[in-house]
Amino acid sequence: MNPIRLIRHSLLIAVLLVLLTAALALGDTSSPVLEPGMHGLIVQTKTAVHSTVTLWVILPEDTGKKIGCVIIAPAGTPEIWGSELGNTEEYYPYVRAGFAVVAYSLDGPAPDDRNSQDLATMAASHAAFARAGAGVADAGAAIDYIVHHVPQVDPKRIYSAGHSSAGTVALLVAAKDRRIRGCLAYCPPTDLMAEHADEISALQDVMPDISVFCTKNSPSTNVKRITCPVFLFTSLADTVVSPGYVYRFDKILKRTNSRVTFACVRDGGHYEAMINDGVPRGIEWLKIVDAKLKSQK
Repeated sequence: MNPIRLIRHSLLIAVLLVLLTAALALGDTSSPVLEPGMHGLIVQTKTAVHSTVTLWVILPEDTGKKIGCVIIAPAGTPEIWGSELGNTEEYYPYVRAGFAVVAYSLDGPAPDDRNSQDLATMAASHAAFARAGAGVADAGAAIDYIVHHVPQVDPKRIYSAGHSSAGTVALLVAAKDRRIRGCLAYCPPTDLMAEHADEISALQDVMPDISVFCTKNSPSTNVKRITCPVFLFTSLADTVVSPGYVYRFDKILKRTNSRVTFACVRDGGHYEAMINDGVPRGIEWLKIVDAKLKSQK
């Protein structure tokens, strides 16, 4: 192999392994262990692009009244491929607060071997994720299932939420699917081209569409289409997703959307801030949004 091509190939492998290792470290693909009083099921359904999505449907005790529902994608991806389900610790607070949760998988999960150097497999994962609209088709299938098969949920009170890369998906789904009535995004990457410039450059050979994909599927590109209420959260101690990007996105979003709430804490880093401060604040915000929608009946 030409020495220059060998160097580029080695760099590409290094970038992909870093992304894959991070994804596997954050993911927890075990089935959820429900808390007392919670009910749930695991189902599979088809998306609009004819792929199969797995859903974890988690419900609180049935009070006989319609409830709101939060749909959540798995976190821990580099936003260029999908993932199996995980991150159950983030789901339960919503259920404890009286909401249903439907967690959905993302097309094109990365190889489950962190030592894999199969570039073709990783490229195929990206292609599947791209065909699903960076998760929008998966979320759409989740909403379809809720509307037709979960009578406890009010279909007019469905919200998207997510942390980190799942926050990116939550914002994108809010932009693309009008059935979403509110969005909660914790520490989300919002400008993929700016935030992942080095990685995107390295991946160009194996994923030729990567620049177009990241531009098209960045929340910043779709900002004018996000018209529902939005809760944005970040931490000044976040070293994974720069709080400056989240703050900038908040300012841009507020130019066209007057129903945006921004919260920032000083400590906690990327994960602890979200689970200890972000989600509790987000749930209090969501209760207000949900109550307003319920009162409009």
